[in-house]
Amino acid sequence: MINKLITKLSIKIYKSFFDKPSFYNKKKVSDNLKLLNPTLDSNEITKNYYLEKIRNSLLLFFIIGVMMIILIISNLGAGILSEGKYIRRNSYGEGDLELDINLKAEEIYDDSYSLTIKEKQYSYNEILEIFKEQEQEVETAFLNDNESLDCINKPVSLVKNIYDGLIKVSWEFDVQGIFDTDGNIVEDKVSKDGSIVNVKAIMKYYDYEYYYEFSCAVYEPVYSKEESFVRALENEINEKGRESQTEDYFELPTDVDGIKIVWKEPMDNSWLVLLFFGIIFIGALFFIKDNELEKRVMERYKQMMMDYPEIISKFSLMLSAGMTIYMAWERIVEDYLQKKQKGGQERYAYEEMLITLREMQGGISELKAYDRFGKRCKVQSYLKFSTLIMQNLRMGSKGFLQLLNEEVESSFMERKNSAKKMGEEAGTKLLFPMLMMLIVVLIIIMAPAFMNFNI
Repeated sequence: MINKLITKLSIKIYKSFFDKPSFYNKKKVSDNLKLLNPTLDSNEITKNYYLEKIRNSLLLFFIIGVMMIILIISNLGAGILSEGKYIRRNSYGEGDLELDINLKAEEIYDDSYSLTIKEKQYSYNEILEIFKEQEQEVETAFLNDNESLDCINKPVSLVKNIYDGLIKVSWEFDVQGIFDTDGNIVEDKVSKDGSIVNVKAIMKYYDYEYYYEFSCAVYEPVYSKEESFVRALENEINEKGRESQTEDYFELPTDVDGIKIVWKEPMDNSWLVLLFFGIIFIGALFFIKDNELEKRVMERYKQMMMDYPEIISKFSLMLSAGMTIYMAWERIVEDYLQKKQKGGQERYAYEEMLITLREMQGGISELKAYDRFGKRCKVQSYLKFSTLIMQNLRMGSKGFLQLLNEEVESSFMERKNSAKKMGEEAGTKLLFPMLMMLIVVLIIIMAPAFMNFNI
């Protein structure tokens, strides 16, 4: 059903956007397809080509959509009960494990049972060692943006949790109210020359408590422009909150000390990431297919150039044996068809010759058929070959065999150079895999040596 829906949608999209001669790159694609499939209708193969591209893109988009849904709603759980009686505790800080598990006790109880298993905890000696290690962490966190305990003139950080949230922290000061709950300095509590404050950080882990005390010098706070604005904004919000406590809606301030404010609701666009990359991938896939078509055309060109010396050599040999151009052409095509019937590979040049033979058998003049052969091939060597044949038909056979033999020698030399170039390209392509193999071998040889030296 999905396949039929995608096929119908592909046809609709093709008719709406792609079924136009002016569509991007369509003429070039159509010409390339015609080169690769000379016996088929150009419009039909172009239409099928684009329909396949559209269908593959839609199918991929559907798969991405399904994956998005799975990513959003899937919540697969793993088995937690091992050997029928063991349940792994949550590790430190992961919280208590709460679960419903089926319980059967002979004929007394057979139902679901709610179970809470405490997370794994540190022993007394372990947590004491951790408390001592966290003293410096507490002091550093308290400083916040202040440079040292000897000069506290910016808000401090009254952290509530340390050690990945496992240890709770509370604070006590001998000068009451000198810091508010957010760590801001309360100016009314600070003397002009500064105040010495004794700080007590109370670290707690379950039933274990640990006290860490230190002193600091607190001075009147210094605020940046941004901090001053934030303080004024917070005061305005608090004031509006008190005034509208009984109302259904809370009105955010739009002006603070003459500064206009614009509020915007944050949006979580993370769900667009998969869609974004999916569209990029689909677009890339869509145009990569055109690149693959270009590669196939290039492969056609290379194959035809490799076959050219063989074809023209056979042609020259048969003409030297007394055959006419038409008879030599027909004989070459028949030999090709016999090889093809025995499982031989399809060759583009011979297929073009087969088309030309059928055109002549269908009533088209030899001159016109050979002309169309050269134009269809779109390869310079074959165009030259067809031109030589046409000149022979128009002006007679004088010097034709000599020109043909020269073309045979030239084509074999060009084929030799082409094979040499392909060998060099193959060697270049093998360079990177060989380099990777060398690196792997070096790692295998050197790794044991490094391990013996404890590096």
